[in-house]
Parts: sequence; structure tokens; C-alpha cells
Amino acid sequence: IAWAFSIWGLIYSLVGSFVIYQALPESWVSAGWFGSARNDELIFNSIGFAFLINMISQIIWFPAFAAENTAGYIISSMDIVVMLVSALYMMYQSTRNEVNGWEWTFIRAGITIYSGWLTTATILNFTVSLKYFGFTELSWATEEQIAIAILYVAAFIYNLASYLELNPLFGAVFIWVIIGIRAKIMDERSEL
Repeated sequence: IAWAFSIWGLIYSLVGSFVIYQALPESWVSAGWFGSARNDELIFNSIGFAFLINMISQIIWFPAFAAENTAGYIISSMDIVVMLVSALYMMYQSTRNEVNGWEWTFIRAGITIYSGWLTTATILNFTVSLKYFGFTELSWATEEQIAIAILYVAAFIYNLASYLELNPLFGAVFIWVIIGIRAKIMDERSEL
């Protein structure tokens, strides 16, 4: 279900736009068609360091996960937690600061969608890693039952975070994930 991963196009477009926006000179973004002044405190002080850590973590994650070996799964699992925590921190900061329309789009919406997708990616990273290490079934639960339990936990996480942060866009990412999972199941098990 490649279309489910097309969300990365949206994420990278918004995050890339943020990178361009924050790099523009202050005189360009202080007024005019950008609306109100750019929130430099948010961009450079509140989330700047977290953004840098997140981008470095992205560079580390893919080759580690793609290695499909013990060291790779351990490194990717630790690294994706760093990515998720830094993204959630940026989302948290963006919802607690005043932003103009561009910042709402590039930072608040972009980082929220990114954080939501990273939440799923973190769960997936850990389940793939656990499967690699042989944790496919428990004595009291099949792999399918474990997968269903993981989905319930994910639903709880998404709903709780959406509620606490008053951020329905975060929860909307889970809807995208569930639609993708359902489509994959329907493709693979058409008898259902």
C-alpha cells in the first residue's frame, strides 16, 4: 500500500517550506504578504535545537533500519525515539506559541502531521525489531491478537494526545494509518 506512505510528500513539503521560511531575512517576513511578524523566539530558540536533532536523527535512522540486522534494529529503535520526542516537543511548542498563518501551516500543521506519522513509525519500528528478535507469539496470544492489541494502544495514544493538545490533526494521522492498514488487509486477505 504505497499510497499510505505518500504522506511523506506532504510532510517533507511542509517541513521544507519551514526550512526556507526560517532562513528568509527578517526584513522579508516582518510584514507584507507573510502577515504578522515571524515568531523568531519560537523558530530559533524554542524549537531550533530540537529541529536540528530531529534532522540528524533522520539521517541516522534509515541506514540503521535498512541494515536489517541486530545492531541496525537496536540503533534504529533508539534513534526513532529521539526523532519522535524531538518532533513531539516541537509540536508542543508550536501549539503554545502565537504563530502567523505561514507558521501555522509550516510548523504547527507540518510538525503535527510529522509527529503523528512518526508515532506510527515508532510503533512499526519496534514491532519489526521485536519480530526480528523472535517475539512473534506469546503463549497466550497469537501474532494477530498482539497486532490488534497494538492498534488499541495506538488508538489510545493518538486520542489522548489529540485531546490533551487540543490538536485533532494529530489524531487525523491515525485515521490515515487505519485506512492504510485496512486497505493492506483487504488486498492480502480478500476473503475478509
